[in-house]
Amino acid sequence: MKPIIAFFLVLLSITGKVIAQTNSPLTDSIGVVHKSIEKALINKSLDKFLSYYEPDAICMPEYHTALYNRKDISTYYQSWFDSATIISLDKKIVDLQEHNGYIIEIGTFIQQYKHGSNNTIEYTGKYLTVWKRRDGRYKIVSEIWGANTPINPKMFSFTDHNSSSATPQPASTPVAKEVAERNKRITELVTKREGVQHATEFFLPDAIYLTYDSPMFIGFDNIKNYFAEHEKPGDVIVNTLEIKASRIIDLGTIVIEYGYYTIDVSWKGGGGTFKGKSTNIWKRNKNNQLMLYRQMVNHT
Repeated sequence: MKPIIAFFLVLLSITGKVIAQTNSPLTDSIGVVHKSIEKALINKSLDKFLSYYEPDAICMPEYHTALYNRKDISTYYQSWFDSATIISLDKKIVDLQEHNGYIIEIGTFIQQYKHGSNNTIEYTGKYLTVWKRRDGRYKIVSEIWGANTPINPKMFSFTDHNSSSATPQPASTPVAKEVAERNKRITELVTKREGVQHATEFFLPDAIYLTYDSPMFIGFDNIKNYFAEHEKPGDVIVNTLEIKASRIIDLGTIVIEYGYYTIDVSWKGGGGTFKGKSTNIWKRNKNNQLMLYRQMVNHT
């Protein structure tokens, strides 16, 4: 097994209860949009597909740099349309939350596509999408997704990695400074390999954590077990870790942060520098402290 795969491989599987998603007008509405987006992808209708995105939408594909506007999202998906054929994209909503006009959706997906041969490739994973209702339609504010098991990045070698926009920086506000302080503490815990403390200090009891190479972890106990294994002291040494925010949406009790990180690690006989990105849904607890309520991370 390659060291990088060994480092990122999730050793614990999810054992928590999957959140039941009951039918509701909002769930039904988002489900209809999913079907429309799937149809646009299958038909390679780029204009129709892009009409579901805000002009400054953030898109975080797996094994790709983050895209910070509709123009770059268009370029990315055009490379799909030029080089691959999407056969189907089936999404299942697991959790749906609405906060001050923003809708936070978590779910699973199965995508089938063909590229370069007659063989059908199946891409299975989970996603986190933030929506906003505008002009009577649901628009994507951001989306991030990733596989449930380790995959070969070459699956997406045809995608266009050129981006016209620089990584944005959040305005210097009290909330931005608060988020920066929380990220600073995460940096300390990850560097010291204190996984249990990381989970305890940062995740709410009903949190959902979505990370690379694994199914989602639902509830604090499953999240704690993951971090206890993933960030335990041992053979892997974290030499440096830098976590930064690119954009922050302050909704009061809820704060949405889009972030990215660079980590330099070493182990016996190897090491390397790796990059990733995340969508972090912070929620204030009874002490007004920002805690992680929903978080998704994937490889860049």
